[in-house]
Amino acid sequence: MAKEVKQELVQKTQDQYKELQIILEALQVDLLKNASGTGAAGVRVRKALRLLKSKVTETLNFSTECSKAYKAPAGE
Repeated sequence: MAKEVKQELVQKTQDQYKELQIILEALQVDLLKNASGTGAAGVRVRKALRLLKSKVTETLNFSTECSKAYKAPAGE
């Protein structure tokens, strides 16, 4: 696998991780607000959880593709 391709995979992995972190940080704030009685925060929590689920699925699929790419024979 070419060095540029590997670097691109690493960069995309880091970007996906940062996205997950941002979602989790926002989720934490709204969870605390919801726990203290703010109903609108509960709506935001559920929306963020759906987004998180989507991003996690995307990250899992990307991880699987990366694993396959690293296992592919050198001639491909």
